[in-house]
Amino acid sequence: MGVDPVNDPEDGWIRAGLEEPAWVGPGGYRPVLDSDVKSPASLYAIGDARVSVWPNGWIVGDCEYMPAMYSFFPVTKMPHGSTFNMLFADGHTEGVKTNILFGTDPLYRARWNNDNLP
Repeated sequence: MGVDPVNDPEDGWIRAGLEEPAWVGPGGYRPVLDSDVKSPASLYAIGDARVSVWPNGWIVGDCEYMPAMYSFFPVTKMPHGSTFNMLFADGHTEGVKTNILFGTDPLYRARWNNDNLP
């Protein structure tokens, strides 16, 4: 992973891939280097989007996994029945059930963090 040199992460925007900008917030952002990843086989890299219907009728596949927002926009359809396909930093994929993907157990929470800590 890396940062597009024409974008300044200090202003909050990076080029995240596929030539699309991504907002990461102002200041203090540092890209995650390969050497920062303690357990690539346990780190989520990217995954499926959940599908929701917004109050205005839009059907949206969200780009973020924010469980706090689920009460506002409940999941309408799971991408693969009861699982999300997740790509891990080492390149393998898994079908992950929501109780694991969004679980509060430290083992599950660690999968979101490059240092492999909850």
